[in-house]
Amino acid sequence: MENSFFQWDSDFVTGNKIIDDQHRSLIMTINELMQLSLQSEAIDDQSISSLQKKLTDYTLEHFNTEEALMVSFSIVSQHKENHEKAHKEFIDNVNQFFEIPENLKNKSCLSEINEFLIRWLAYHILSTDKGLVRQIDRIQEEGFSPEEAFKKEVSDDDANTEPLLKALKALFFLVSQKNKELEVINEGLEEKVRERTRALEEANQRLENLSMVDELTGLPNRRFVMQEIQQLMNHWKRYGAPFSVIFIDLDKFKAVNDDYGHEFGDQVLKWVSSFIRKHIRVNDIFCRIGGDEFVIIAPHCKGDEVLLMAEKLLEIIKNLKNHERPSWWNPSFSLGIVEINAKDDSVSDILNRADSVMYESKRAGGGLATLFSEKKVP
Repeated sequence: MENSFFQWDSDFVTGNKIIDDQHRSLIMTINELMQLSLQSEAIDDQSISSLQKKLTDYTLEHFNTEEALMVSFSIVSQHKENHEKAHKEFIDNVNQFFEIPENLKNKSCLSEINEFLIRWLAYHILSTDKGLVRQIDRIQEEGFSPEEAFKKEVSDDDANTEPLLKALKALFFLVSQKNKELEVINEGLEEKVRERTRALEEANQRLENLSMVDELTGLPNRRFVMQEIQQLMNHWKRYGAPFSVIFIDLDKFKAVNDDYGHEFGDQVLKWVSSFIRKHIRVNDIFCRIGGDEFVIIAPHCKGDEVLLMAEKLLEIIKNLKNHERPSWWNPSFSLGIVEINAKDDSVSDILNRADSVMYESKRAGGGLATLFSEKKVP
């Protein structure tokens, strides 16, 4: 092979040797497809037949291996059915690509196959397949039941997001580079390349959006908070438009995890995210920055205005009926409120002030909202 576009590395390793060997063969096939897309000479029938056979062999060996493992270890139906559905969709797509072999002599068609296989490599192998192997390891080595292994996998999704995002970004970058080379080789495909580039930019934008969302609650995450507050700071410095931030910490949340387990803790976090979203203004931005800490960004609002909103929120919480809240947690928040001021040089300055006054509410017994005051600063 003249070029090796994808290198096998730790990002692709599941820990199951048979599955990893099959994945490695797929990467070799993707490299071969890319090389064919970039060569100047026409693509012959033998090359097309060889690629079809390699993909068919991968399909038969790999899917049969995984489906047999799922049966052998009694993997729960929710994972098993989704996994098998993905296998069927892969087979249908590959069959469709090779339905008219003559079309594959068109390099733009090969490019479509490449992109499909890369998406499969990213979304299926790096997520679903790794998740399957982790469940099997927990059943085989740690004594988990299939149901426990599946629940653990779902609850650990956050921890698995970062390496997945890293791998996705690398893969999309490689495809973008490949499209640029195709444009140079075949000027007749210029418009097609532009379409591909636009699609990849949209995909990368979706990927960027995904990297700023908290997986558990669906709220914007800490990265989003930092960017949003920075933009509001820039706007305040230029136009003087005020904004305020509410730092929220759940009271007695640790006891939920200790007494009932993290699954119940996750349900509390989801309930909180739903509850607060219903009781803030349309323009307010509600985010989870980690653990049981949340932030509300209130554009065009002064601190005393936001304090009234926060106190109203706390009053609603106090008057909740038992059926309106989780039975294993008595809803209570400690809130710290700050308004942008001239001493704030960075986003961290604002969040640190908000965090500090939040702890004033916490030390006072919780269930309170405290507004930052310069008079309190020594």
